[in-house]
Amino acid sequence: MKKLIALTLLGTMVFSMPVMAAEYEPPVAVYLEASSNIGDPDVTVAAIEEDKLVGEYMNNAVTGTWLLENTVPVAQGGGVIVDDNATNLTFSVLKPELSRVYSAKDFAATLNGTLLNVVKVGVPANFGFDVANVNFYTPGITAEQNVKVYQYNDDDVWTECNVTEVREDHVVVDVTSAGIIAFIEVPAEEVVEEAAVVVPAAVVTTVEKADTVAAVAETAYEEEADDVTAVAETADEEADDTEASDSEVADDETAVDDETTVDDEDATGTPAE
Repeated sequence: MKKLIALTLLGTMVFSMPVMAAEYEPPVAVYLEASSNIGDPDVTVAAIEEDKLVGEYMNNAVTGTWLLENTVPVAQGGGVIVDDNATNLTFSVLKPELSRVYSAKDFAATLNGTLLNVVKVGVPANFGFDVANVNFYTPGITAEQNVKVYQYNDDDVWTECNVTEVREDHVVVDVTSAGIIAFIEVPAEEVVEEAAVVVPAAVVTTVEKADTVAAVAETAYEEEADDVTAVAETADEEADDTEASDSEVADDETAVDDETTVDDEDATGTPAE
């Protein structure tokens, strides 16, 4: 019975392919890998509803996208950080519409970049947030790659998302809403380094000598100025001593004159004229 259901689904898929191609949509994937058993019919039906392989559905991943070669698989295993709060939430990774893949390819070309994958990110129903930091599993990505992520809006514009980390097999991105995002590897940004100025040794020696001469001259000038100041101060002190001596002599002479005058008055009885 299970085989009959699976074959019926496959038959429906095969006969629906021409119709979907005519509508410019990608053909429906072969949902059962050649090496797998039919498995749980409910899982198979769920995978078909998301246009995924069973393995993609089971791992919440998109391993291949229509029109893209060498696609880097993208998956999400939970642990989304919502508005700086750690949670156990998982964001869905779904396949995008074909028109968005065309748009992403054209946009990547404007960046001289390589489109690695395009996926549709789904969030739980009625779940609101400002920023969600999402860790995407991207096997094959290395820390050295310059991977940027862009989100599509209804104006056919791709807006760059904040990539917080690129490491082995992981790209961590800040997203602000559900929607379609493109992983694009762009050429590494060129870092222009200022050329170092190389000064010949002879010039350096000359400058050092000039600095030394200037320092010696400055020291000599300062020492000479100090000596002149000291001499001037000594001269001022000697001048003060001389002035003091002259003042003492003048006082002595005045005293002698006064004594002589008194003696004359005593001898004659009249003041001396």
